[in-house]
Amino acid sequence: MERYAFRVSAADSVVSDVQTLAVACNGACSEPQPASSNADPLNAPISGGDIQATAQVLTVVFTAGAACVKFVEGLLMLAESRKARIKVRNVETKATRVLTNEEDVKHLTSSV
Repeated sequence: MERYAFRVSAADSVVSDVQTLAVACNGACSEPQPASSNADPLNAPISGGDIQATAQVLTVVFTAGAACVKFVEGLLMLAESRKARIKVRNVETKATRVLTNEEDVKHLTSSV
């Protein structure tokens, strides 16, 4: 059975929408985890704690390629409608994109 996994980083304000979209596309979604930062606290304009407080990471897994494409397309629409920054990583191909246009969707789902 094929398996497609994505790591999604998004602001707290849209995490519940990402989870809802994952379920609607027949995906399995992890609980949100705080984002981590490797920023040097002495040189960073904001602390790692500030970054963790504003972003969450979810892992979403699909068993159907069409469902994962629909999910990533839905994330792009969510990012556009909520003016949110949503970063997605395809776990298999290691492709990572901040969703801004259809090319990002194609790049992330090219292995599907």
